[in-house]
Amino acid sequence: MLGFVIGLACLWGLVRVWRGRRGCAPWGFDWGPPRRPSSHDRARHFMLRRLFEELDTTPGQEREIRAAVDDVTAAAGNLKDRLFDSRADLGKAFGTEAFDEETMAELLTRHDEPLDELRRAVVGGLARVHAALDPEQRQRLAHWLQRTRRWGGPYRSPA
Repeated sequence: MLGFVIGLACLWGLVRVWRGRRGCAPWGFDWGPPRRPSSHDRARHFMLRRLFEELDTTPGQEREIRAAVDDVTAAAGNLKDRLFDSRADLGKAFGTEAFDEETMAELLTRHDEPLDELRRAVVGGLARVHAALDPEQRQRLAHWLQRTRRWGGPYRSPA
Protein backbone atom coordinates (compact mmCIF):
# COMPACT_ATOMS: atom_id res chain seq x y z
CA MET A 1 0.00 0.00 0.00
CA LEU A 2 2.87 2.39 0.83
CA GLY A 3 4.45 1.71 -2.59
CA PHE A 4 1.18 2.61 -4.29
CA VAL A 5 1.00 5.98 -2.43
CA ILE A 6 4.64 6.79 -3.23
CA GLY A 7 4.09 5.86 -6.89
CA LEU A 8 0.98 8.06 -7.05
CA ALA A 9 2.87 11.00 -5.50
CA CYS A 10 5.70 10.55 -8.01
CA LEU A 11 3.22 10.43 -10.89
CA TRP A 12 1.55 13.60 -9.62
CA GLY A 13 4.96 15.33 -9.39
CA LEU A 14 5.89 14.17 -12.90
CA VAL A 15 2.69 15.60 -14.34
CA ARG A 16 3.31 18.91 -12.54
CA VAL A 17 6.87 19.12 -13.85
CA TRP A 18 5.76 18.15 -17.34
CA ARG A 19 3.09 20.88 -17.32
CA GLY A 20 5.72 23.44 -16.36
CA ARG A 21 4.40 24.02 -12.83
CA ARG A 22 1.76 26.41 -14.11
CA GLY A 23 -1.44 26.52 -12.14
CA CYS A 24 -0.14 24.80 -9.02
CA ALA A 25 0.97 27.94 -7.16
CA PRO A 26 -1.30 29.50 -4.55
CA TRP A 27 -3.39 32.65 -5.17
CA GLY A 28 -2.86 32.64 -8.92
CA PHE A 29 0.86 33.32 -8.71
CA ASP A 30 2.57 32.27 -11.93
CA TRP A 31 5.73 30.23 -11.53
CA GLY A 32 6.44 30.43 -15.23
CA PRO A 33 9.36 32.21 -16.81
CA PRO A 34 9.28 36.00 -16.96
CA ARG A 35 8.05 37.70 -20.12
CA ARG A 36 10.70 37.67 -22.78
CA PRO A 37 11.34 40.98 -24.49
CA SER A 38 9.92 41.23 -27.98
CA SER A 39 12.13 41.54 -31.02
CA HIS A 40 11.32 45.27 -31.13
CA ASP A 41 12.50 45.67 -27.53
CA ARG A 42 15.72 43.82 -28.29
CA ALA A 43 16.33 45.85 -31.46
CA ARG A 44 15.72 49.12 -29.60
CA HIS A 45 18.09 48.03 -26.82
CA PHE A 46 20.79 47.08 -29.33
CA MET A 47 20.40 50.34 -31.25
CA LEU A 48 20.54 52.46 -28.10
CA ARG A 49 23.49 50.50 -26.70
CA ARG A 50 25.39 51.08 -29.94
CA LEU A 51 24.51 54.78 -29.86
CA PHE A 52 25.62 55.09 -26.24
CA GLU A 53 28.93 53.41 -27.00
CA GLU A 54 29.46 55.60 -30.06
CA LEU A 55 28.79 58.80 -28.10
CA ASP A 56 30.43 57.67 -24.83
CA THR A 57 27.47 58.88 -22.78
CA THR A 58 27.13 59.11 -19.01
CA PRO A 59 24.39 57.21 -17.14
CA GLY A 60 22.41 60.45 -16.68
CA GLN A 61 22.51 61.12 -20.42
CA GLU A 62 21.45 57.55 -21.12
CA ARG A 63 18.43 57.91 -18.82
CA GLU A 64 17.37 61.11 -20.56
CA ILE A 65 17.76 59.60 -24.04
CA ARG A 66 15.84 56.47 -23.02
CA ALA A 67 13.03 58.63 -21.59
CA ALA A 68 12.82 60.56 -24.86
CA VAL A 69 12.69 57.32 -26.86
CA ASP A 70 9.99 55.94 -24.56
CA ASP A 71 7.87 59.08 -25.04
CA VAL A 72 8.11 58.81 -28.82
CA THR A 73 7.34 55.09 -28.65
CA ALA A 74 4.23 55.73 -26.55
CA ALA A 75 2.96 58.35 -29.00
CA ALA A 76 3.62 55.99 -31.92
CA GLY A 77 1.77 53.21 -30.08
CA ASN A 78 -1.24 55.49 -29.63
CA LEU A 79 -1.30 56.22 -33.36
CA LYS A 80 -0.87 52.52 -34.14
CA ASP A 81 -3.86 51.63 -31.95
CA ARG A 82 -5.99 54.25 -33.68
CA LEU A 83 -4.96 52.96 -37.11
CA PHE A 84 -5.76 49.39 -36.11
CA ASP A 85 -9.20 50.45 -34.86
CA SER A 86 -9.90 52.14 -38.21
CA ARG A 87 -9.82 48.92 -40.17
CA ALA A 88 -13.54 48.35 -39.71
CA ASP A 89 -14.36 51.76 -41.20
CA LEU A 90 -11.97 51.14 -44.07
CA GLY A 91 -13.71 47.85 -44.79
CA LYS A 92 -17.07 49.62 -44.62
CA ALA A 93 -15.91 52.19 -47.21
CA PHE A 94 -14.82 49.45 -49.59
CA GLY A 95 -17.82 47.22 -48.94
CA THR A 96 -20.36 49.48 -50.61
CA GLU A 97 -21.19 49.56 -54.31
CA ALA A 98 -19.65 53.04 -54.73
CA PHE A 99 -16.59 54.16 -52.82
CA ASP A 100 -17.68 56.13 -49.75
CA GLU A 101 -15.48 59.25 -49.78
CA GLU A 102 -17.21 60.82 -46.78
CA THR A 103 -16.36 57.86 -44.55
CA MET A 104 -12.74 57.98 -45.72
CA ALA A 105 -12.49 61.74 -45.12
CA GLU A 106 -13.89 61.34 -41.59
CA LEU A 107 -11.57 58.39 -41.02
CA LEU A 108 -8.49 60.37 -42.03
CA THR A 109 -9.41 63.43 -39.96
CA ARG A 110 -9.71 61.22 -36.90
CA HIS A 111 -5.99 60.49 -37.20
CA ASP A 112 -4.91 64.14 -37.27
CA GLU A 113 -4.77 64.49 -33.49
CA PRO A 114 -2.61 61.39 -32.77
CA LEU A 115 -0.39 62.28 -35.74
CA ASP A 116 0.16 65.79 -34.36
CA GLU A 117 0.86 64.24 -30.95
CA LEU A 118 3.48 62.00 -32.57
CA ARG A 119 5.07 64.98 -34.32
CA ARG A 120 5.26 66.91 -31.05
CA ALA A 121 6.73 63.86 -29.29
CA VAL A 122 9.41 63.43 -31.96
CA VAL A 123 10.39 67.11 -31.92
CA GLY A 124 10.33 67.20 -28.11
CA GLY A 125 12.35 63.98 -27.89
CA LEU A 126 14.97 65.28 -30.29
CA ALA A 127 15.17 68.51 -28.29
CA ARG A 128 15.66 66.48 -25.07
CA VAL A 129 18.44 64.45 -26.67
CA HIS A 130 20.05 67.63 -28.01
CA ALA A 131 19.95 69.22 -24.54
CA ALA A 132 21.34 66.10 -22.85
CA LEU A 133 24.44 65.86 -25.04
CA ASP A 134 27.50 68.05 -24.87
CA PRO A 135 28.69 69.87 -28.05
CA GLU A 136 31.30 67.25 -28.95
CA GLN A 137 28.75 64.43 -28.60
CA ARG A 138 26.27 66.39 -30.73
CA GLN A 139 28.88 66.69 -33.49
CA ARG A 140 29.58 62.95 -33.33
CA LEU A 141 25.84 62.18 -33.45
CA ALA A 142 25.36 64.53 -36.42
CA HIS A 143 28.24 62.89 -38.25
CA TRP A 144 26.91 59.41 -37.41
CA LEU A 145 23.43 60.31 -38.70
CA GLN A 146 24.81 61.84 -41.90
CA ARG A 147 27.08 58.92 -42.78
CA THR A 148 24.44 56.23 -42.21
CA ARG A 149 23.12 55.34 -45.63
CA ARG A 150 20.34 52.89 -44.90
CA TRP A 151 18.12 52.27 -41.92
CA GLY A 152 16.64 49.00 -43.19
CA GLY A 153 19.63 46.70 -43.25
CA PRO A 154 21.76 45.33 -46.07
CA TYR A 155 19.05 43.29 -47.77
CA ARG A 156 16.42 46.00 -48.14
CA SER A 157 16.17 48.60 -50.83
CA PRO A 158 17.38 52.08 -49.86
CA ALA A 159 14.16 53.73 -51.08
